[in-house]
This record gives sequence, C-alpha cells and structure tokens, in this order.
Amino acid sequence: MGRFRLDSSYSRGTLRLLLHGVFDGSSAWEVRHALVGADAGRIILDFSGVEETWEFGAAILSAGIKGTDRSRISFAHVPEEVRAALALFGTPVEEEERPWKIAFPWMAAAAESA
Repeated sequence: MGRFRLDSSYSRGTLRLLLHGVFDGSSAWEVRHALVGADAGRIILDFSGVEETWEFGAAILSAGIKGTDRSRISFAHVPEEVRAALALFGTPVEEEERPWKIAFPWMAAAAESA
C-alpha cells in the first residue's frame, strides 16, 4: 500500500482534494497533476488526512500553484509546517477554508451576518 492517497469530491462547481498519508515530493506532484487537470471553478486542498509532512512537498506544490489561477484555490486543515513552508516558497496560506461552509452554506451566511 502507498504512503499517500488523494481523494476527490465535486459539488456545485467546487472540487475538494482530500490528501491522506505522507505529504512529500511525490505526493505533491500528484496534487499538482490534479490541479492542472481540474475543471472546477473552485478547488479546496484539504490536508485533514495528512499524517506526515515534508518541506520538499510544499516547495513542489508551491511551484505548481504559482502556475495556476491562485484565486480558484483555497486550503483547509493545513499543518503549520506546510503553511510555513508554502509561505517560504511564495505561496502564503492566509485563511483556512471552513469545512462546514461548503456542506452547509446557510451556516456560513448566518455566521457572516452575526
């Protein structure tokens, strides 16, 4: 069995890429290929299944994100070491996506109006 798995789900124009296992250089390339082939208006990179991270993976992912429309990409559950490495390589993660925002849009509207 591999050390990394990439699951995807698509709903209402949003592609969620859920990363599992070890996030290293090889897995970052897999994510980059998924980003290039994505035909969604919005993409969420969800790191909630990541168990181990390598800075080299963040460097490779950062280079790939720079070659795409960054405004389409948001992040969820980014480990602090990946967040720091992405920032170091020129792809800062300003704000994490709230998972319930996608599943329950009415909750997001209520929270933003409060």
